[in-house]
Amino acid sequence: CTYTDKGTQLIPTDKAKRARVLQRMHEAAANMQQKLVLDLLYYFFQTKEEDRKEEEVAKKVEAAKEELDRWEAYLGETKAFVAGPDFSMADVWFYPFIAFSVRMGLELEKFPNMKAYYDKVTARPSVQKSWPPHWKEEPAKFSPFKGRI
Repeated sequence: CTYTDKGTQLIPTDKAKRARVLQRMHEAAANMQQKLVLDLLYYFFQTKEEDRKEEEVAKKVEAAKEELDRWEAYLGETKAFVAGPDFSMADVWFYPFIAFSVRMGLELEKFPNMKAYYDKVTARPSVQKSWPPHWKEEPAKFSPFKGRI
């Protein structure tokens, strides 16, 4: 690392911490993306309302909720960020899935650890500088998560 004294070390040098960060990165990329975005959100985006099957929606919602419960537990263990006490590359991978899901109507009150995490990461200056302007200006016109999870 060229600039080890600058900023946050996103991938730790300690082997155990590095393993946890890498594991959570890949878990977020595989599971959060699949269950929340590809399976559930895309179903709403790609299926006409009159063609949606409630039993299919219920199955996808349940899988998404199980995944959110898993991450809620992780955040309960760490009491800070998804891979431990420090912001890491795992958070860089995980946070956008939660932010987009909140934008799509996910209510975090049922997930207090995730709510605290979301509020903490959202307040970071880097997140505020990169927040999509239209997210600040208006609520989403389409909220498939609202009232489902």
